Amino acid sequence: MRSLFIAALALALTACASGYKQFYNPYVEPKTLTNVQLLNPGEEPRVFGTNNLDRDIKILRSKMYIPIGYSSFNGKYEGESNVKDQAKRVGATIALVNSQYTNTQTITSPLFIPNSSTTYQSGSVYAGGVSG
Repeated sequence: MRSLFIAALALALTACASGYKQFYNPYVEPKTLTNVQLLNPGEEPRVFGTNNLDRDIKILRSKMYIPIGYSSFNGKYEGESNVKDQAKRVGATIALVNSQYTNTQTITSPLFIPNSSTTYQSGSVYAGGVSG
């Protein structure tokens, strides 16, 4: 029988901070599955971007891959290295990544102007010395 492969599904909704590890939700513990091939020591997981997670999950399932978990968060885009690190932690051979814009955040900080009791001074300072 053909051995099954494991794929982690990494879903990243981009906008403002956190990460793949902190928000990882497992579907199953891969080590409890029989007849699967986990990521080998020293092997790098493959990361694929997708604009249609449902479609690509179905395609991977048809190729005997099993989804083992996902990460979902609003945050800045963290890059491929963080996805790979999480995939390695859980033993996934493939990670699907989907990023999409969720909102705009505007932060306003106070602006200051002097009040009527603010005083200004001007003048000169002279320094002199004695040389000997």
